[in-house]
Amino acid sequence: MTTYKRIVGGLGQPGEAVLEKVDETDVTPGNAMFFGPQVIHSTQHPSPPARWIRVTGTDLDFAKRLRFSIERKEAVIEKKN
Repeated sequence: MTTYKRIVGGLGQPGEAVLEKVDETDVTPGNAMFFGPQVIHSTQHPSPPARWIRVTGTDLDFAKRLRFSIERKEAVIEKKN
């Protein structure tokens, strides 16, 4: 799992977004990680197969979330419904 800090753009706002890598952690079987609100993270895993169990305090299908593109340097609102 990789976490990032947004160094260009407003916190929680769509638009221009330049990210800086903060940490990269190999999550091994039996271990877990916590990501609070406003924590930018990637779930990309270097050695598949991987399984994720997500425990949330709200239905993420209805929450305003941002999807970041490092290549395009942008954040867009992700809409599920």
